[in-house]
Amino acid sequence: MFGVRSHYLTIFFALMCTGYQMSEVGGMEAADFQSDWLLMQSYDSTNSWRQVEHDLGEVPMKVKVIVTPTRGPYEGWMFEAGSSQQADDDLPWLYCGILYTYDVNRVYLFAPVESNDFNNTGKAFCIDSSSWTSSAGEPAVNQIEDKVMVKIFAWKSSSFPVPDVDTEWLSIVAGGAGSAPILPCTYCIMSGLIFAYNITHTRIWTPNQNYKMLICIHDGYPEYNNYCKAGEFRVRGWKSLGREPQQFSFRLNGLSYDKIPDMSNLKVNMKQWNPLTNYISVQVKALDGPNEGFVFPAIGQVHRNAYPGSSYGGVVFGYSATNIRIFVPADESGTIIHIPTNWGTAGYNQTSNNVEIAVKMWNTVVSSNCPFTSLTTWTNMEHEDVPRPAWNKAKCVLLCLSDVDCIGISFRLPTDQCLFINLDTINNKTIDGTLGTEGEVVLRTFTCASLDNKLDTA
Repeated sequence: MFGVRSHYLTIFFALMCTGYQMSEVGGMEAADFQSDWLLMQSYDSTNSWRQVEHDLGEVPMKVKVIVTPTRGPYEGWMFEAGSSQQADDDLPWLYCGILYTYDVNRVYLFAPVESNDFNNTGKAFCIDSSSWTSSAGEPAVNQIEDKVMVKIFAWKSSSFPVPDVDTEWLSIVAGGAGSAPILPCTYCIMSGLIFAYNITHTRIWTPNQNYKMLICIHDGYPEYNNYCKAGEFRVRGWKSLGREPQQFSFRLNGLSYDKIPDMSNLKVNMKQWNPLTNYISVQVKALDGPNEGFVFPAIGQVHRNAYPGSSYGGVVFGYSATNIRIFVPADESGTIIHIPTNWGTAGYNQTSNNVEIAVKMWNTVVSSNCPFTSLTTWTNMEHEDVPRPAWNKAKCVLLCLSDVDCIGISFRLPTDQCLFINLDTINNKTIDGTLGTEGEVVLRTFTCASLDNKLDTA
């Protein structure tokens, strides 16, 4: 999910091919499904591919996959995986990233597994300091890893308000032709869909040349025939998701990247900040050229870098419990707005560094979608340190959940119940990033109406 200024729509973009659906939208409610942390490893026969049951009973409205290295300078930092590869194993240069797709039953995860004769050029994670720069103009810290941990979040359609804009499923073809010939995917050097929007229109670009795919997780990745040139897309938009985000923005022009602010103290503006339960969105607005005023979503993970004789671009972001970092191209072959001529057939191609970058953050605190009417009690809770029920308004967050794990207490709530969680700590353990030596964890279900009244009047 990404938005711009308050009078703009929040846009959801879904792309579907042979049963898979991909999206660029996130909700503000807590996820209906959350996996454990899972090991992924490139060039590993066991951990380069996974499928995980989400048990939602429907194709999720939104899936988010968090990737974090297991060591090094970005250990503990979280980057969001993508859904279509931007480079393959047919050139002797680095290509990176965990990719995912999903359907009505499962989420599928992929790590690089092939590099032809180029000595393992595919990696599960990479930040190339020669290709990307970060806050205050400092070079990004270089890190390249085969092994990462991933965590899956998925939302049902009922976790979102009714959209203000909702198109039908519309056909789309990559390759610049009116039909899509069935060809073996020998190469997968470019794939995906670029989109941007303003207050009235959404613009869409797909690759327009041979060996360019609409969807591709194939060449250099586990081969499960995840590629196609023809598919369908759908656009959904909301004027509001019911809660205003914390936000700030800054402008860049040219290659003066020293203007990227230091965001190490940004989290002080957030209440109950937790990078696993709160939602971050980064958007890039073009300030000149044929797409002036249009907003593009930033990406959550590096998939390609500066290659000889080739261009690249975009904005990458990552976050931790205490910081957010924005990465922009460091090499002169890279630009922030990057829509070269091999994308699209209707014009509006643009390479530019004159942009406004906005960072927005939401607390996942929603109570309106829990319609039960009577006070409930503890539900399936078994743990020797279960604390007594209590009320404490000082540090609290309200979540509508189906599955939660917290401080070793495993419990499951019916989907129509609300859970009140006090964010103090018990036995000096940490909950949602809050560390303390006193207080107690409060886990108790309430009627949403009665809890809203307590929050409003306490």
